Amino acid sequence: MKIAAWVIWSVAAVGLMLGVYTTTWKKVPGSVVSTGSFGTFYGGYSTRYAASGGYLRFDTVEYSYWHKGQHYSGRLICFCVPISVLGEVSPGQQIPVYITKYAPSFGVMRVGPDLLAILLLILIGAALYYFAHSLERLARQAASNSRAN
Repeated sequence: MKIAAWVIWSVAAVGLMLGVYTTTWKKVPGSVVSTGSFGTFYGGYSTRYAASGGYLRFDTVEYSYWHKGQHYSGRLICFCVPISVLGEVSPGQQIPVYITKYAPSFGVMRVGPDLLAILLLILIGAALYYFAHSLERLARQAASNSRAN
């Protein structure tokens, strides 16, 4: 479990670094080709008096842009969990696309890290690490108690 915690922390670190790196990318004009979303209902109950739960929507988009005479297209919104991040965009709408100078075919629509997702990964990793550490401590105590008897 400690290895899983380290893997989760590594994913969080890479996500943070990539998100921060996108803030240095060049802004080029682009346009939305198509949009969509998919989702799921979560949680809850429903009675005639009350209801709970909600709907989790994941956004999808395809966009195109030109850079130095080359035409490119992309689908990556950001280095984030794409939950309700697009707002209102429609096909044909002009949008900024941010590209890296080393690979202009790689672009995103939103720059910056997804701090909420990174924080969540750090907390999940910490919980796993603490749980694994507690299990190890309990195993050592049980072993020392069995030797004492």
